[in-house]
Amino acid sequence: MGFLEFKDISKSFPGVKALDGVSFYAESGKVLALMGENGAGKSTLLKAMSGDHKPDTGSIILDGEEMHFTSPNDAIKKGISVIYQERQLMPAMSVAENIFSGDLPANKMGIVNWKKLKKDAKELIDKFGLPIDPDTPVGALPTAYQQMVEIMKAYRRDARVIAFDEPTASLAEAEITILFQLIEQLKKEGKTAILVTHLRAEAEAFADRILRLPAKTE
Repeated sequence: MGFLEFKDISKSFPGVKALDGVSFYAESGKVLALMGENGAGKSTLLKAMSGDHKPDTGSIILDGEEMHFTSPNDAIKKGISVIYQERQLMPAMSVAENIFSGDLPANKMGIVNWKKLKKDAKELIDKFGLPIDPDTPVGALPTAYQQMVEIMKAYRRDARVIAFDEPTASLAEAEITILFQLIEQLKKEGKTAILVTHLRAEAEAFADRILRLPAKTE
């Protein structure tokens, strides 16, 4: 499950109030689209959600528990992952290594069990029905499939909430279809998906609910 609530979140930087009392909720098993023009605070909101920024005021509540993130890694541990347009992947490393980054199966001596790594990665790739070889270097994959690896990495970390930052910006139409098939699967498993987009048609097509942030100067 992953019911996320923002209560009266504000965040200021020198000379700029990026977020001013923002409140919203995102439900388990549904997609919430967050819309807004440049300067509406979308990027600041994502960074507050991911632990990159600490709000000046307000509360972030996940499944009834108030969250206080000290870092992005802390947010991940507590069940929130943000997939940015800039990939958080290691291009020279394999798909399997990226999916299990930070948690490679190893023995007490720290020696990686490569057979288990490949098997576990293949099971997850097959679960999502993707034509990806776990041994392929991530940098050799098309942009769309790199994004799929990001999603599988978040899923493997047992994320309850997964937010997507303009995920279709660099995708072709067929790739967008694959992306939203994956998001539909996340919904069926009770995950909360947040789609940050400036495309009204995309929000109306794929989201269960749309929230528009008021424009302001960031």
